[in-house]
Amino acid sequence: MKGKPHAMIAKLCVAGPIFAGLILAAVAGGCSQGMGGTSRSLGDVPYEHALAVGRQVMAQHFPLARIDEGKGLIVSQSVPITSQRLVGGATQRQVARLQVRRQGGAASAEAVIEVQQQSSRACLMNGPQGGFEPSSAQTPAQVEAATTPQQNEMWVTVRRNRPLEARLLEQVYDRLHPPPATQPGS
Repeated sequence: MKGKPHAMIAKLCVAGPIFAGLILAAVAGGCSQGMGGTSRSLGDVPYEHALAVGRQVMAQHFPLARIDEGKGLIVSQSVPITSQRLVGGATQRQVARLQVRRQGGAASAEAVIEVQQQSSRACLMNGPQGGFEPSSAQTPAQVEAATTPQQNEMWVTVRRNRPLEARLLEQVYDRLHPPPATQPGS
């Protein structure tokens, strides 16, 4: 048993750098860092045209909050889901993102539509972590306490609306590739 711990350490010393090298190569080699949504190739269409059509389709479904043309990112405002009230009066909303990417002479798009639920959990995001400091003029309750009910509320993603993601991408694709017009009498 004496030699086995050293053998394991030797294997780790060899495998560790190899594994780290593979990860580094994948990241440096251009692995796509998407939003984790539903993706679709849009075919051989100019990027600018695909982005404009994506903007039109998104605007039909959601009010737009911002557009970053350099990144091809279109982000919606949150839209309340009014027909669905949960136990305790919690509400839900949807937030959508569409990203158009260049792929040579072609374009692709990725859509993410998150369904978020309002949560009333008190949450201290970037506050002090060391507890009460006697030199402080404020008590922990004053530092961490919310002054309004809205400060105690946050939105938590509970699921994605994948059917709407797919439908949105299908509509973008269909607008970019309309069916050929039929001639009268043909």
